[in-house]
This record gives sequence, structure tokens and C-alpha cells, in this order.
Amino acid sequence: ARVAIRQRRKLLAHAESAIAQLVPPGEGNSASQQSRTKRAWTGIDSKLRASLLAQLRSLLSLLRHSRVTVVEAILSWRAMYRDPLPFLWDGRNYLLSMQEEHVTISRQLHEELQQLAGRAAAPVDAEREAAARLAVESEERVQATREQQRVRGWLAPRRRKHPSTAPPARLLRWQPVNESALVSELRPPSWNDEWRHYYFQATN
Repeated sequence: ARVAIRQRRKLLAHAESAIAQLVPPGEGNSASQQSRTKRAWTGIDSKLRASLLAQLRSLLSLLRHSRVTVVEAILSWRAMYRDPLPFLWDGRNYLLSMQEEHVTISRQLHEELQQLAGRAAAPVDAEREAAARLAVESEERVQATREQQRVRGWLAPRRRKHPSTAPPARLLRWQPVNESALVSELRPPSWNDEWRHYYFQATN
């Protein structure tokens, strides 16, 4: 999953850089694009613009594929655990961060991309893309439900076992002790007892 995330972030950086070179200063749709536009814009000819548009179209297609790849990798990692743990990237749940990772383009730039001739971009599986979009959009609700279950587990009182369900205790059976037999067992053997023992073994 981390490899897929690194690749996606590189694609985002390249796409924003391409947009910064295509959009004139002051027309960027975000603060990051405007700052990059002021540094990158020097005026480009038609051939270079067509090349950048083709590059941007390819990057946007790769970003759609990377979105599906990243989400599927995170869900596969999460399936190894019992709870839907958040996949942290830079200290934050990356599925929530993906909700803010948008490449914003102007309407004019979108129309130019639509009119761009050449090889069509590789299609993305519609079902996989819809499943990835649903996973990203529902991540906040999934984590909220997980947190509620954790709190309920902490606050729930521990159930005590009912006496009827407890295992039966062992009963001690007391028996009277024969004192004479106990004393005879504890009495140290005399010389006569040892002699009788050896004599009995020798005769037998």
C-alpha cells in the first residue's frame, strides 16, 4: 500500500505542475496551483501546449487507476485485522486524506482535454472505481462506528458468572485415622526388623 501511495503522490505532483504551466497566472483554482503558476508561467507556444495537454490527460488517467489501486491495497491490508484499522500516512488516515486530493482544472482546460486528438486513455473498470469511491466516501462513518464500539466495550460492565453455571467445588471426604497404624508407619525400623527383612529375602 505504501508503494502505491508514493506513486499516487508523485502523479499528483506532476499533474499539478502540468496544470501550472497550462493555466495563465491568476486563473489557478487553488492556492497551490496559483503559487506554482506564478513560478512556471512564461508563455508557451501551441506545440508545447499540445504536448502538455497530452501529458496531463495521461496523468489524469493514471490518477484514476492509482486511486483504485491504493484503495484496494489498503482494504487488503485491513482484512488481516479484526477491526477496520485506519491506514496512517504522515500521521493521518490516508483514506480520509484522499477525499481532499483533487486535481482541479478550469472549464477551458477541460474542454481542451476533451478535444485533444490521439490515443485514448486506458479505461478504468467501472465497478472497481465505484467500489473505491464508496470506500473513500464511507471511511469517516466506518471509523466513527469503530470508535463507538470501542467506547461501548470499555463502558460495558463485566458479567459475573452465575453460581449455577460455576463448576462444582470438590468436596473433601474426611475419614477417621487409625492411630496405631500411623504410629507403626512412623516408627523407625529396629535392628530386629532389619534382620528379619534380610533373612526373609535370603530364605526366599
